[in-house]
Amino acid sequence: MSTLSRWLLRRFFKAYLTLAATTLLVFLAIDGLVNLRKLLAEDFLARCWQRYGHMLPEIYYLLSPFLILMAGLWVVAGLRRAHELTVLQASGCSPRQLALPLLAAALLLAAASWLEREWLLPAVGALRLADARGKVVAARPLADASGGVLSGHAYVLGEGVLREARYVRFGADGGEAYTVLAEEAQATPTGWRFCVGVAIARGEEGAPDAVQPFAAEGLALETSVRPRDFEALSESRSFLSAAQLREQIARSPAFQHLEVQFYERYAQPLAGLALLVVSLPLVLDPAGRALLRFFGAVLLAGGYFVLSAVCFDLGGRRALPPVLAAFAPLACSLVVAGLLRWRLSART
Repeated sequence: MSTLSRWLLRRFFKAYLTLAATTLLVFLAIDGLVNLRKLLAEDFLARCWQRYGHMLPEIYYLLSPFLILMAGLWVVAGLRRAHELTVLQASGCSPRQLALPLLAAALLLAAASWLEREWLLPAVGALRLADARGKVVAARPLADASGGVLSGHAYVLGEGVLREARYVRFGADGGEAYTVLAEEAQATPTGWRFCVGVAIARGEEGAPDAVQPFAAEGLALETSVRPRDFEALSESRSFLSAAQLREQIARSPAFQHLEVQFYERYAQPLAGLALLVVSLPLVLDPAGRALLRFFGAVLLAGGYFVLSAVCFDLGGRRALPPVLAAFAPLACSLVVAGLLRWRLSART
């Protein structure tokens, strides 16, 4: 490794660590002040660990691509401000020689980001579930192995409670053969116990439906739908490992957004590298106004994240194949980088 590469790498990692530490400290200060009363109401240290033990790794993971971009721009801005960029280019250093160490650092951080998502975030997933315990989220209908569908108005995270629960088992003709309606359902080791409601069995050949109110102890129903299925669909996409996500996809094949999440975990860590690939040709070009070029790089980064959100939504709606929805932003960034490089080469 050349002296120039080591010098650039030191400046890059110094800027990256400074930006990351500052961002996390600012978040801690703001969130801590907002939630200070809640933190002091219980064991302060235990409550802080439960809350920030999962929030800080998640925030760092989500912001890592932007931090990589900002660290790269910070290095180039420092070179321009001290007129070192002019000296380096005059001495024969090409933009490629200046960019390669920064891209190598971004690739290294991409690997670290993937390891964080695959190992660290799943390890602290229990903390997030404990922190969200009691939170009410929407309960999407889920099919079980016997052909029934379990749904509800809401699900209480961490408590295994399904409010306004409904279970439907369909007959051979596709109609509702057996329906359970209850105020709530509580998870059991083998299924769910429905409380305060009725079970309705459809009558055959014009016979009236049989409506049976629950006994005092409720109605126990065996089903393959488990609380983790509702929790996995409502939790952040970052807190399942690849193996856990594959298992969840097999359990809930109707939810294509899970497949998009699976491929996205390999595309998202490369976002910082993609942003640098697009931005460095702009900011390392000595011609034109530097401020406008840096502003253009930030706009391109914003466009990347908007495109990522749009592709993820389209993939979840089955408008795009999951692989394309996950990797389309990376492909577009490479196309843009190629066009910028061609334009700059043609001009010179």
